[in-house]
Amino acid sequence: MPETQAQRAKQWRDMAEITLKTAKLLRDQSDARSCVSRAYYAVYQVATSVCVAHGDVPQFPQGWNNPSHDQLPDLILNNGDYTRAARRTLRRILREMRTLREDSDYRAGRTVDSQTIRTALAMADTAFGLLE
Repeated sequence: MPETQAQRAKQWRDMAEITLKTAKLLRDQSDARSCVSRAYYAVYQVATSVCVAHGDVPQFPQGWNNPSHDQLPDLILNNGDYTRAARRTLRRILREMRTLREDSDYRAGRTVDSQTIRTALAMADTAFGLLE
């Protein structure tokens, strides 16, 4: 039986919640780079759940089941049943967190420390709070 739109959105949301818990465990283990990366993906996943639930999104790229990292901020701005202000805030968080994630994953010379962790997790908590 094919999945419904609501089921797919719930799967994304469930994945996001697990990913955020993982980010917090990595914080507790002082693994700053992995924590920041996971925090970004938690926000990516929860934002994707909103787009999937809304259903009014264009085809994801190349037949994927998810939006590209470049595509998601604009998708969230134009989709969902949340206030425009909430969607603008989420769009900003996605962009800022993507930069933090790229610094953490690809830029060995960048400092990723406890302050970066606090910033990333605070933005993730804000994003989840906006989408409750």
